Amino acid sequence: MQLRRLIMNPIHRIVYRAAYEPDFNIDSFIKGANQAILRSASLIRERNFDEMQLYMINEAAENLRFSVSNIPNEIVDDVLEFSEDDMKKTFVHSSFFARDRQKERDPTNKMAYLASSFNFTFYSTFVAFINKKKNESESSIAEMLKSPDPLLICNITIARTLKPLGRWKITRVNFFDKSYLEQNDMRFARSFA
Repeated sequence: MQLRRLIMNPIHRIVYRAAYEPDFNIDSFIKGANQAILRSASLIRERNFDEMQLYMINEAAENLRFSVSNIPNEIVDDVLEFSEDDMKKTFVHSSFFARDRQKERDPTNKMAYLASSFNFTFYSTFVAFINKKKNESESSIAEMLKSPDPLLICNITIARTLKPLGRWKITRVNFFDKSYLEQNDMRFARSFA
């Protein structure tokens, strides 16, 4: 699985660039993901779920509304108050194309069904490491995971429909700290050690 991801991710981004966005580059892509993370954190702190739907698919906004309602306001406000300077490392975890699953497809209308079969969306998932305490941005991910400093990790998936070319939308975002990572998925932590 890891080998396939390492090989296919760059290929999917090259195809996306060649077919849809000639000016596409990885640095701008990561910058855009960082902006999406900052915007998500801000809207979550403000509990502005209506505005979230401008940037996220409805399902993601509703999931956040439900999740945040179970967390004390002080914790949400404290944890999600960070700046772009606090975002020490962000990388693209995966990129892929997926055919849209449209619920309105009518198999009896052969032409419409065939046309809808060629609707694709380009997805990319990013992982960001956020450390408000340390000013050194040169720390490796392994060093950040070993450090006693608090570390917030965000993974976010953004997507864009390709025919017609749509806006980038957040399809999923979550934030968790290092202790959650250590308790629930040590495979991820070990892969950076």
